[in-house]
Amino acid sequence: MVGNYYTLLALAASTDPLLSGRRITECYSQERDEAVLTFERSEGALIVTCRSDTGTFYWAPRHARARRNSADVLHDCVGRSVAAVTIHPADRRVEFALAGGGVLVGLF
Repeated sequence: MVGNYYTLLALAASTDPLLSGRRITECYSQERDEAVLTFERSEGALIVTCRSDTGTFYWAPRHARARRNSADVLHDCVGRSVAAVTIHPADRRVEFALAGGGVLVGLF
């Protein structure tokens, strides 16, 4: 599990320029405790895992949605743009701020 605050800070800092201003085109799950977000003008996907042993997020440059056994999740996020990716200054909480209000929060 990525539990170190400074590791999460580096992940958030490197993810922010990659995703800021990009619109979420899909949000789905095809594995237990995992969400996949895809973005416009991008072939990859952001994978967020919330397992107790491997809670983290990472960019997968080539990721394809399974034809079967996947479900759409977080419907209100689809079609919205990411405004910023930040980390809470006193906690291991990564925040994906959405344009127009709203935040996706990952507790790691």
